[in-house]
Amino acid sequence: MNGNGLMSNSVPPALPGGSSPNTSLDSINSQSVLFKHDRMYRHKVMHINYTSYDVRRDVDFISTGTAGRCNDVMVLAPETVWIYGHPFWYARVLGIYHVNVVYTGEGNTNFLPRRLDFLWVRWYELEDRLDMSRLHRLSFPPTSDSHSFGFLDPDDVLRACHIIPVYQEGLACQIGPGLSCCGQEHDHTDWNSYNVNRWVVF
Repeated sequence: MNGNGLMSNSVPPALPGGSSPNTSLDSINSQSVLFKHDRMYRHKVMHINYTSYDVRRDVDFISTGTAGRCNDVMVLAPETVWIYGHPFWYARVLGIYHVNVVYTGEGNTNFLPRRLDFLWVRWYELEDRLDMSRLHRLSFPPTSDSHSFGFLDPDDVLRACHIIPVYQEGLACQIGPGLSCCGQEHDHTDWNSYNVNRWVVF
């Protein structure tokens, strides 16, 4: 199995096994990335260490196997693609994985497998321009959109976040199952809109 799908949808820091720390997956041929034994390993929990507002170490837990859905995260958006001036992107984590990667391309100095961690996510999108008098409003783009799902480097995750359904807007799919089996528990449980909850420590 090669890393074609992973490479085209993720931005990992550096390719394990390359001769240079700047050897990224975006700069090489996808056919040069192999998964050892054609295996991908799935995990149920991820820990995110972060610095709290009072300059203490704290940790968030991301779980894909709980009914409470502790699986929404935020990442820093590149300044060149800020949407409505908003500096963050939000995603729902559908899966936590790692693969043992072997790089066989140009510049490789060995064929030892190295671990590569990644998240399978479904992206939220901002619905409108920012209004500081109310919570930021999100929604899921259509599942047919090529950017609805993707891979994410866990090192890019800033923190877990609290995404709240706007219940008065109703479910996105009123009758029967949704269209995509990629969304966790399928997309018949999706709501039309969500709010990003804010949190302040005094």
